[in-house]
Order: sequence, then structure tokens, then C-alpha cells
Amino acid sequence: MWFNHIIRVEDNGMIKTEYIWRFITRGAMIVCAQNQAGVDIVLPVCIRTGNLSRDTVTAILIQVKNAKEYDKIDKTLFDGMDPIQTTLRVR
Repeated sequence: MWFNHIIRVEDNGMIKTEYIWRFITRGAMIVCAQNQAGVDIVLPVCIRTGNLSRDTVTAILIQVKNAKEYDKIDKTLFDGMDPIQTTLRVR
């Protein structure tokens, strides 16, 4: 994992493996669009050696909520960050 700047994406369709590897080549961490469901920050990670491609990347998904109305845990928020289900939806 490596990044030297942050990109905010306004199109939720950009959070797919076909684009994440391109963010890695730019050295970018991704901040999702306002009101994105489930995920707020995406840290691209290269998981294999060899040529960089959509087959060699994954991501660390982060949700950040520090407003008072989020002081109670809502299980549906965690379900929205499930990396297996998220990966299946974006492929």
C-alpha cells in the first residue's frame, strides 16, 4: 500500500477493481462522494507481485462517522462495508 495524495471521486461507479489499480499507479487514496452508502475512504492495495492490473489489487474500505447521531452501532452500516459482498457488486 502506498499513496501520496487523495482524490475525491464524485461517481460511485469509480470504486471498482477496474479503476482501483489505476489509482494505485497514480499513488492515490480515494475519498468517496458525499453521502456514499457504506464506504467513505478507499485505500488501494497491491496484493501480488508481478504486473499491476485489476487482478493484482484489492482495497481497504473505511467508514468514518463522528457525528453524534452515530454514537450507537448500526449493524447495517457494517453490512454495507462487507468486502466480499462489495467486491461481488462492483465486478
